Amino acid sequence: MPDPKHRPALSAVPVDPLADVPEIHAPTAQGSFVLSRFRQAPEHDGVQLARPPEAAHVLVVQLTDHPAHDMWMGRRHHRTADLSAGAFHLMDLSGGAVVHTRSAVNSLHLYIPEGALTALESEPGVKAWARLQATGEWLPPDPLLSHLTPLLLAAVEDPSQRDLLFGQHLLLSTVAHIASRHGERPARRLAPGRLSGRQVRLAQDVLGADLGDSLSLTEVASACGLSVSHFARGFKIATGSTPHAWRQARRLARARDLLATSDLPLAEVALACGFAEQSYFTRLFKRETGLTPGLWRRENRRY
Repeated sequence: MPDPKHRPALSAVPVDPLADVPEIHAPTAQGSFVLSRFRQAPEHDGVQLARPPEAAHVLVVQLTDHPAHDMWMGRRHHRTADLSAGAFHLMDLSGGAVVHTRSAVNSLHLYIPEGALTALESEPGVKAWARLQATGEWLPPDPLLSHLTPLLLAAVEDPSQRDLLFGQHLLLSTVAHIASRHGERPARRLAPGRLSGRQVRLAQDVLGADLGDSLSLTEVASACGLSVSHFARGFKIATGSTPHAWRQARRLARARDLLATSDLPLAEVALACGFAEQSYFTRLFKRETGLTPGLWRRENRRY
């Protein structure tokens, strides 16, 4: 199994894992949507796929049941659960993506570049979306997507593509459905000092990405495209907590999990959760729970 702390280098795997596979293109004035069927048996070290960082999303639909596997979205590692046929994931490729599995792959991939989506939104009668919102994890089958999948599969597998127009229509219908379900509407004018829902989610992602790392308020504000003062005020309005307090709460939640499920020494638990000094960690932990970490572990251990 790959080390979850180290994402495989994008240069070590094919930049386009979908080359030479069946696909349908639906061109727009600003790029093409691409539907592909990808199927590959594992080699001795499994199957590894990569997508480089770009302004695009990719929708992946499992065509058969698939066991748990490792994914890296940007720098963040995620170990999936076992997936059933029809499960889907809308991935944000802005930080690149790497997937490693030791099982056969059999899935549909719908590539959705931001430029093509913008062009589609300009068509008469099409509602506008500010941007797609990645699902963040694999989701159970979507009823409408499950009905579209066999039609999409039949269209992309037709080598002659006798009815290419119909296939492109299906592809665009799928894009419209995904955008309507996972697209954020253009933001209304916000009251002074407030953050959009996207900015709050982005800030929480950055704050919670690696609890063991030091992180400045300037870095988080910059990721949201805001000044430090605007960000700090808006985050407190949106969440009821300062960014520091919100991150400390996540660190303590992580500490409770490690204490309950591992036998790591208390000093290592503190370091893993971003506390450089065990004494400071102990004070904060007791303030929140009423118990020292050691006593809490004895009462709540699950191993």
